[in-house]
Amino acid sequence: MEEPIYIAEVVSIAKNCSAGHKVGDKFEINTHKTGGLCGYCYHDIFPTLMNCCFGGKIP
Repeated sequence: MEEPIYIAEVVSIAKNCSAGHKVGDKFEINTHKTGGLCGYCYHDIFPTLMNCCFGGKIP
């Protein structure tokens, strides 16, 4: 079974982004592909991404 692809969108930036991401940027990601998303952001969303990829639900 092929793992689904999700779209991650930058919806806000607290101060500045050292990776150059801007509000509105979109990335195609899954648990094996970062889609160009920086490591800091990918690290933060990874637990939720794992949940979604394997059939879990976000409460």
